[in-house]
Amino acid sequence: MAKLKNIPSSKKINKENQPKKKVIKTKNKSINAFNSVNYRRRKKGLKELSYQEYISQKVALDSSGRFHPRKENAKTKAVTVFGKEVLEKRKSCIKCKKKKKLIEFSMRYSKKLILNVCKECEQERQKKYWKV
Repeated sequence: MAKLKNIPSSKKINKENQPKKKVIKTKNKSINAFNSVNYRRRKKGLKELSYQEYISQKVALDSSGRFHPRKENAKTKAVTVFGKEVLEKRKSCIKCKKKKKLIEFSMRYSKKLILNVCKECEQERQKKYWKV
């Protein structure tokens, strides 16, 4: 009687046979955001950005200092709803008592309302809520 060879099924994948993924090392840890920006650009039919172009476009930054395209969309929406004074006027936050630009406060676009708590304080409040 002949011995049967062990053939791996299609469901089981050997880690040895898989190709290794390329890891791009950068000083800035925004590579995931960079990849997602290029993914969205491909879906829209736009050309991809190089990493240097992406870094040079630092128009809108998230809390960790990385470029974030949704933040730019929020700025343009705020300007269309509330006007250009959102970028210039200042207001003090009721929690941290710092004077900040109106664009740095949470907004309710449907009611055309700018809240009295800045985005940073609101983010801290939400972090505490979800930890509990």
